[in-house]
Amino acid sequence: MPKEVDPAILMYSFSNSYAVRGQEQIMIEANGGARRSGEPSGNEINGISSTNPKLQQYIDAARLEFGRRQRW
Repeated sequence: MPKEVDPAILMYSFSNSYAVRGQEQIMIEANGGARRSGEPSGNEINGISSTNPKLQQYIDAARLEFGRRQRW
């Protein structure tokens, strides 16, 4: 049975799609990673595949847009 999670809260509204995709992946990893990767997260899959050639570009864009150190 899935664990209970809090309702979603809008954190940001940005038009930089690379940064938004990277931020999604950063948040998945910060909250336990994807279940399909063997982690206990509420997410079944990662937002960005580990084989995606643009993965690092997305993460870098998120860190530039939102900052490297994030605490939620």
